[in-house]
Amino acid sequence: MQRVVLVSAAALLVSLSVPRIGSAQSEETPEERDPSEGEDPADEDEDDDDDESRDLHTRDVVVYGTRLPDPDAAPVVAFRVDETELRRQQPLSVTDVLRRVPGVSVRDEEGMGLRPNIGFRGLSSDRSRNVLVLEDGVPTQMMPYDYPELYVAPRIERMRSVEVIRGAASILYGPRTIGGVVNFLTLEPPTELRLTGEARVGTDDYYFGFVTGGTTIGDLGVLVTAMHQRFQGPRHLELEQTDVMARLSLDLHDAGELRLKLQLYDENSASTQLGLTTTQFDSGNLDNFASNDRFPIRRYAAQLTHQIEISDDVSLATTGYFNVTTRDWWRQDFLRRSATGAPVDRFVDGLGRTLDPSAATPADDLGTSVFFLDSNVGRLRLYTVAGIEPRVTAHYDLGELSGEIVGGVRLHYEEGRDTDLAGSSPTARSGSLLASQSRSVMALAAYLRPTFELFDRRLEIAPGIRIESMWSSIRATQAITTAGGIIDGAYVPPTSETFDPAQSAQGNLVAVIPGVSATIRFDDALIAYGGVHRGFVPPGVRDAVLGYGRDVQLQPEYAWNFEWGLRGQPSTWLRYEATAFYVAYENQVLAPTEASSTAAGGLASAGSSTSYGIELSTRFDVASAASWGFELPVTFSYTYADSRFGPGWAAGISGNFVPYVAPHTLSTRIDFAHPIGIEAQASVDYVSAQYADPYETIDPSLDGTSGVIGPRAIVNARLGYTYAPWGATLFVDLRNALDTRYIASRAPAGIQPGMTRQIFVGLRLAY
Repeated sequence: MQRVVLVSAAALLVSLSVPRIGSAQSEETPEERDPSEGEDPADEDEDDDDDESRDLHTRDVVVYGTRLPDPDAAPVVAFRVDETELRRQQPLSVTDVLRRVPGVSVRDEEGMGLRPNIGFRGLSSDRSRNVLVLEDGVPTQMMPYDYPELYVAPRIERMRSVEVIRGAASILYGPRTIGGVVNFLTLEPPTELRLTGEARVGTDDYYFGFVTGGTTIGDLGVLVTAMHQRFQGPRHLELEQTDVMARLSLDLHDAGELRLKLQLYDENSASTQLGLTTTQFDSGNLDNFASNDRFPIRRYAAQLTHQIEISDDVSLATTGYFNVTTRDWWRQDFLRRSATGAPVDRFVDGLGRTLDPSAATPADDLGTSVFFLDSNVGRLRLYTVAGIEPRVTAHYDLGELSGEIVGGVRLHYEEGRDTDLAGSSPTARSGSLLASQSRSVMALAAYLRPTFELFDRRLEIAPGIRIESMWSSIRATQAITTAGGIIDGAYVPPTSETFDPAQSAQGNLVAVIPGVSATIRFDDALIAYGGVHRGFVPPGVRDAVLGYGRDVQLQPEYAWNFEWGLRGQPSTWLRYEATAFYVAYENQVLAPTEASSTAAGGLASAGSSTSYGIELSTRFDVASAASWGFELPVTFSYTYADSRFGPGWAAGISGNFVPYVAPHTLSTRIDFAHPIGIEAQASVDYVSAQYADPYETIDPSLDGTSGVIGPRAIVNARLGYTYAPWGATLFVDLRNALDTRYIASRAPAGIQPGMTRQIFVGLRLAY
């Protein structure tokens, strides 16, 4: 760890000492810059605020480099939700944004988007393992290489845009390059004093507050955001969540620019793995019966970026990052049926009634009930991540050939410490040691991706390569040998065994990840693109050796990813995009973690799988085309995905659909915006039926963990009014307007019901 800190500090000092070639007078002014640079024709009708957003965007370390090429010409399959669109959507979480991106599926657990399960193009969405989630270009997952679970999702209120990258451009990041990349770009200090505040109240004891303030004084820009929300919900989530961010931007003139971001996330809730049984859900229950479960999590993060223009065409951006996360999840032990000798504290029957253990009947042993024991287990986790990444972006012009070259290296270190404690009561916060494990990963990555522009930029070709090297180690001093449960009809409490000497293992891996993409621009109305790249996901050290000592021999995942498509903007009021994709997995890993749909089946590295489909999106505004004096944009996105297991899987699985991949997802929205300040919105999000387990079980099991999940269509609406002289916006937001009752998930341990109808009223003030 000390070596990483020293290397990071040295690299930042080197970047700060790089002399700048040329003077400030030689920089391109907005008037001198090529109009095609940094402008998206699809966004020509956006307001000045979004123009400022694009200017800020070009200074971030993102996949496009320091200057944002024309997205309609760039050989990359990308989808960008800008600040104007975010302001119009008024999303409650990142889930609201991502479910409207074609090719992306999101499986919620608690209805508030705290821990979304994000999947791309028919790939498994369990804990977002196949997706790389970034914030300002820096990984946000617990341990990007070893344990990529997304337990802390970025707060959407402090974002100014969201980029979703698919295709060969994802090799500029890593290590996960199979599914795709989601990059959240945070707000930056404004040039003048700006203060905003928003308050919302809603049904089920929902309270939300968000404030932001910032300005630039001389060479120093400052921005601070703070969010706090509380929510009970129909499942008594007991959520208390706080998110604070501070950003500083210092203009060093000839020495470049220095940007610092600090962030704190704190959550305490009654989140639980336990869902409802089938009879409990059918009887109308939505409650959380694991009322003693507690989920406290806290994350500290820091990011320091230095960027300098070495010349008019070459820039160097060096980013150092560090974050530490603690997560102590205490969950009460339970059984699906009674057992002789089991210390049952209470049980909840199929009607959702909490009863004394003496009231149990033989019918309660069929799996319709839950027996809570007089004990719990605390899963204490500590994750530490640090890294540094210098990236060079160079532009060249050789007459007939021009383009951009992006290259860089990243040194990354991560460490995880897992401790499991057996508590002697349902509310215990200490106990005897059950399992102890520590893991670390040191990784070095290098990447290079040039872009070649030919025939007056009508043809662009972008080959690229990424090399991932990782050295991992794991050390287990104690592990569970027998989990608490029923053996031959008798209850056996959990026990543990001390390893003397401690069990340990080391490993190393080198992966070469090539890719190439191309774009042909016929005109603004028709642009063709395509690409192929090698997808890679590193093996999780934690999953390779389970807590109770069984080595499941997980291997790195590889896949070939193909995409072809058309996009264009025939007019200022119409744009479209259509993409076909094919993903060929050579070795898909579904690790048997508690949160996955494969925990019961014990699946791990097993075989191949394929996923293919289409993504469609369009936006048109008839009112703008007819010059009616107001906006009436309609947006539409649709994804078809066919994802199936290939040869090599367990009997009865090959040829089956991958769990939690809906063949059809559709999202459509219509907005109305009048200059007098009235805004209205209506949307429909549709998800077709899907399987919850790899065996394609149709009939629901009594415990609710398997069975088909039916289709659903969720209707949302919003109405707002802005009084411009006061900078005040009053709005009412209606979610699940028809109060559709549906199953969001059957994982991790039973039915997780979808969010019921919610009504929010809010006021936003801007100065």
